[in-house]
Amino acid sequence: MDKRCLECLINSPKKDSLISNYSLQINNYKQITLKQGTLVKDLETLRDENQNTIQKLGLKNTRLKRTTKVATLAGVLVGFLTATVVK
Repeated sequence: MDKRCLECLINSPKKDSLISNYSLQINNYKQITLKQGTLVKDLETLRDENQNTIQKLGLKNTRLKRTTKVATLAGVLVGFLTATVVK
């Protein structure tokens, strides 16, 4: 009986330290999950902003392509008319 009592007294601080260590790990895990949630929200808003920017740039790119085609055709047409008038 005395042996069990001594073992219990010796192991009691070890058990307490394990329990406190587990509680610290649980608190750390909770903080990490909270930070991950805010990080995910921030990344989602950043993704949405980037998608909007990509769409705007895509529209601008199509307008520039159209303008370039029109300018090229107009240049060729003006060059052809100038060549026919000069002859």
